[in-house]
Amino acid sequence: MNSVYDFFQYGLPEGPADEYAQRAIKILLEIQTEFPEFYNSFKAPSEVLTLSGVRAFDTYYDLGEEATQKQIAGIKALLKKHDILLLEADFLPANDVYADHLYSLVHTEALKDLPNRYSYLPGWVPFHAEAMKQDFDFMVWWHLYWQKGIAKEARDNERLQKWLERDWWAPHNISFGMLLGYPGEAIVSCLEEDENTEVVNARIAHADMPGTAQPIYSYMPKLVENPNIVAHELLWSGILAKVYESTENV
Repeated sequence: MNSVYDFFQYGLPEGPADEYAQRAIKILLEIQTEFPEFYNSFKAPSEVLTLSGVRAFDTYYDLGEEATQKQIAGIKALLKKHDILLLEADFLPANDVYADHLYSLVHTEALKDLPNRYSYLPGWVPFHAEAMKQDFDFMVWWHLYWQKGIAKEARDNERLQKWLERDWWAPHNISFGMLLGYPGEAIVSCLEEDENTEVVNARIAHADMPGTAQPIYSYMPKLVENPNIVAHELLWSGILAKVYESTENV
């Protein structure tokens, strides 16, 4: 394994694909029974992987303009039973006249597990979901605590500092990649790239579903046989294949 790209010391989630797939299938079947109007939204690959617990975060999707506050409260309660938060992603002053009604998902157990997935987790500050008072609390924690912590840590870490000097978005890109569950090597590849760098897309079956967010990351061609990346691609492909095979007629 190339130690240059193993900066965050990433380790794959420990369970088999079938175990994670079954978690997602259980939740999807509950949604199909109780809130069928939301079923297709949560069956998209990005959402499936978050429901399964192999990624902590998924964001910027909608539940349709016809969704009522009662329906949204109900789906929030269903997801919370599975340690998943459905958070409003529109934060507008006064009222929501111009809101797009976008939402984010946070898998709280996967979020707590991040220090086990990335042995080097710069700027990390634990998020306490039980202390939330409003949906915006998660964004405050992410942007004003964790990302700020990464920038602060860069003062004493030459490589972090190099990335920050190259792109002031580096703290966001690091934390976002980790929240999305991407391999540490792929995150480093992104940070090392410039506009002339050739990249390849991750080989994840069923991740390119049209009309949905596609959980496909990129990395330099030299990492195409990196053991962590290969294992990650196989895990996510296995989860999605199992879920879609099991729910094909649902």
